[in-house]
Amino acid sequence: MHKIARLSAEERRRGVVTISAGNHAQAVGWAAAQLDTPSVVVMPEGASPIKASASRGYGAEVVIHGTVHEAFEKAHQLARERDLTFVHPFDDDDTIAGQGTVGLELMEQIDEPDLVIVPVGGGGLISGTVTAIKAIRPSVTVIGVEPEGACAMRRSLDAGQVVHLDAVNTVADGLAPPMAGTRNLEIVRRLVDDVVVVNDDDIIDAMGLLLTRTKLLTEPAGAAGLAGLLSGRITPKPDSRVVLVLSGGNVSLARISEFSARWNAL
Repeated sequence: MHKIARLSAEERRRGVVTISAGNHAQAVGWAAAQLDTPSVVVMPEGASPIKASASRGYGAEVVIHGTVHEAFEKAHQLARERDLTFVHPFDDDDTIAGQGTVGLELMEQIDEPDLVIVPVGGGGLISGTVTAIKAIRPSVTVIGVEPEGACAMRRSLDAGQVVHLDAVNTVADGLAPPMAGTRNLEIVRRLVDDVVVVNDDDIIDAMGLLLTRTKLLTEPAGAAGLAGLLSGRITPKPDSRVVLVLSGGNVSLARISEFSARWNAL
């Protein structure tokens, strides 16, 4: 919404295009509709059908195309051919600023958090969130959590530069871009206290615990933060006030059924 609202009237008239596995696609479709802006979202083959359907429901034109790498290329191609504005899902100052409202709301609602845990894909959500939190209370520890099958941010931090993954393989499709953003890497390097990596089993277990104990239905990406705690990769200090950002609840009944056997065994 923040990104599209800052476009000129002429840019909004021509429309916007983005690439997403589904969550950002829905956000762009919804925000564009509120601002009378045509929107196109490119999703890779294998993207969640419910996310594609929801994006169409919000008013977006959905284009299913190739791998995630090929989907990025397709989105840029459509931007050139149709004179659309590309709305990057994470590597964009205005997108990051919009996502930073999560941090602002968190600090308004939670009295003196000690530790905030944020799922990480390309790095947009954690970049905005940590910027807001640290500006208000620099002492708060902020840790990101990535799936090991798509740990572009952790690998980029270790390499000191953006690393492009040849392939991604994780149940958390919402955290699976093939690279971290350039802007995002710099913000994470400067402000985030750590980024840890969890496996898919950790994520599925966390998703089941959230559903059965708190009655909150998250998709795998949304449960990644709790997976960081349950796996022991994040160990809060005793009596810490810990905040989890649960980013995404778009999961099909078929996927829930697929995971249920594992949950029943917990």
